[in-house]
Amino acid sequence: MSLIVVAHLYAQEGREDEVLQTLRTLTEETLKEDGCESYVLHRSIDDPRDFTFVESWASVDALAAHDRQPHLAKAFERADELFARAPDVRRYEAV
Repeated sequence: MSLIVVAHLYAQEGREDEVLQTLRTLTEETLKEDGCESYVLHRSIDDPRDFTFVESWASVDALAAHDRQPHLAKAFERADELFARAPDVRRYEAV
């Protein structure tokens, strides 16, 4: 059964384009990971600072491995500069 993750991120004002590029690079690398079934970045039509990932992982173990990837750490090493608040990450399973 797939594990679904929805992660909301909110860019600092004036950093929207930089955040977009950072998240696009993260997406490219993450899609190469074993167990990543889908990793889609969305941007709000109403608020260009509002980004959301909708992810699908083959297992809890695959998601745990993702959390340890260097490209994830690199994407968020400047989180305090790029994001206005902590990410809101939620995990779901089909019921």
